[in-house]
Amino acid sequence: RSPATNGGATCPSELLQTEGCRTHPKDCDLSDWTDWSSCDRSCDGGQTFRERTLVNPNDPGGSCGRHALRETGLCNEVSCYPEGVDNCKLSPWTQWSACSTRCGVGSKTRKRGVQALASHGGKGCAAPTEEADTCHENGCAKTDCKW
Repeated sequence: RSPATNGGATCPSELLQTEGCRTHPKDCDLSDWTDWSSCDRSCDGGQTFRERTLVNPNDPGGSCGRHALRETGLCNEVSCYPEGVDNCKLSPWTQWSACSTRCGVGSKTRKRGVQALASHGGKGCAAPTEEADTCHENGCAKTDCKW
């Protein structure tokens, strides 16, 4: 308050100057997003992230809502094996061999080979190329006991 001058009226002492309340409470403030981080893989899909922070919380009556403070994303989704990569290929199995016996329990085998080798960083073969199994032959001649 300022004093009266040049014969002006004085202010009543019971009057006070007040300031009004904010009519619009302040909402929260978030920082800008950081740059995306480096990808954790060079190929076949990796992860990257970016962050931001809560700079100022909201005033009473203001709002902030739900905000993400850290986001993740995919990166470097290109295959580690570019076009033209060839994995190893195996040939089909051969027929089973003949049983090792003509009478009773024996064994039989079959084989397969490498039809195409891996190239340009492809995956090599990791499977059997020869198998064995039991076989049963019932062609046993019966011989009766003789005295």
